[in-house]
Amino acid sequence: MSVLHARLLEHLTEENAVMRNLLKLVEQEQLLLIQNNIKNVQQLLDEKSKYISELSALAHQRHLTLRAAGQAADESAMQAWLEQNTAPDVKAAWEKLLSQTRAAKAFNRTNGLLINTQLTRNQNTLNILSGSNNHGNFYGPNGQTTRSTLSRGSIVC
Repeated sequence: MSVLHARLLEHLTEENAVMRNLLKLVEQEQLLLIQNNIKNVQQLLDEKSKYISELSALAHQRHLTLRAAGQAADESAMQAWLEQNTAPDVKAAWEKLLSQTRAAKAFNRTNGLLINTQLTRNQNTLNILSGSNNHGNFYGPNGQTTRSTLSRGSIVC
């Protein structure tokens, strides 16, 4: 096993561990969003940011390792290296990282939709409570009901 092979496997093993933790976290976040448990979702944000920062640093280390070996410092260079070298353990770790990343992105996309749905519900509720909704009788700021009226504009010829 070459030094590059060993270093890449080490980096990918670390990245997979952190990505696994992030994936668990975004799954947990989704459950909390479905339960409308916003307080606990907010508590996850710091931990989520920590994992994302850690993943970025680990990817940077992997890129530096590739660069030191004369490769480009990006994901396409990683893929090219795998195609040129027989390293089933590194390839498996890389594919696992890509798979976990796709899963985390899917959860995160769904979580964003859940958040937007809740924000829309909240905004609609606020509109109704503040009288911004012009669909019938509602209570106004003074506690009295208000009516939406249709006004006719004047036509100027």
